[in-house]
Amino acid sequence: MYYTCTTYINLEAVMSAGSFEIGRYINNDGVVFGCRPQPETKGLVIATIANAYPVGAVTAPVQARLSGGKRRIGMTARTVTLNFTGAVPTGYAAGRSVRVPCFGQAIYNAATFGAVGTYLALPVSVVGRSPERIR
Repeated sequence: MYYTCTTYINLEAVMSAGSFEIGRYINNDGVVFGCRPQPETKGLVIATIANAYPVGAVTAPVQARLSGGKRRIGMTARTVTLNFTGAVPTGYAAGRSVRVPCFGQAIYNAATFGAVGTYLALPVSVVGRSPERIR
C-alpha cells in the first residue's frame, strides 16, 4: 500500500513482463548511470516532456536501480506514480497505479501532483512521486 495525501493507491506489479534494454539515467548531480528499463518506460510524456534517456556517455561505475525500497544500498532512480484516466493498456491491471522511473530531472519536475500526460499513448494523471535516493 502507498498513501499520497489522503488518496489510497494500491500498487502491485502492473507493468508488462516484456524485455529490457540498456538505457541511461542522469542523477541530480549530473552523473550518468547505466540502467536496464523496459522499452515502454520511454512512453511517458508529461507536459509535452518525453521520458527520454539523457545525452552522453555513462560516467558512473555502477548501474542505477529503477525500483526498490528505501533501505536498498546504491542509486535508486526518481519515479512518478500514475493512474490511467481512461483505457488501460494490455498487460496492465485496471484500477491500479503504475510507478515509472524518470530518466531526467525535467520530466520529474513537470510531474507535480495532478499533472496530466500520456503513458503508452493513453491519458494518465500523476498521483505521486518519489525522489532519487543514494544510500
